[in-house]
Amino acid sequence: MSFRQKADMISVILNHHDEAFVKADFNVLHPKDELIEYARLCHKYGVKPEFEVWHAGSIWNLNYLIGNNCSPHPS
Repeated sequence: MSFRQKADMISVILNHHDEAFVKADFNVLHPKDELIEYARLCHKYGVKPEFEVWHAGSIWNLNYLIGNNCSPHPS
């Protein structure tokens, strides 16, 4: 029997995040081009994106992806 593992879902944050840890701090911006690339790769490899929505800007980015046919409408 053959068993091939592959991701079936990925979590994608739709806005920047600012996190503080004991040994490091991270302030990361995820521009639209990066979100488009995530969506393209998810479609290519059959991986379902789980979009993290934290505020209205996240919803704006999700609507941008949907409106530009980068991601299907959430079901």
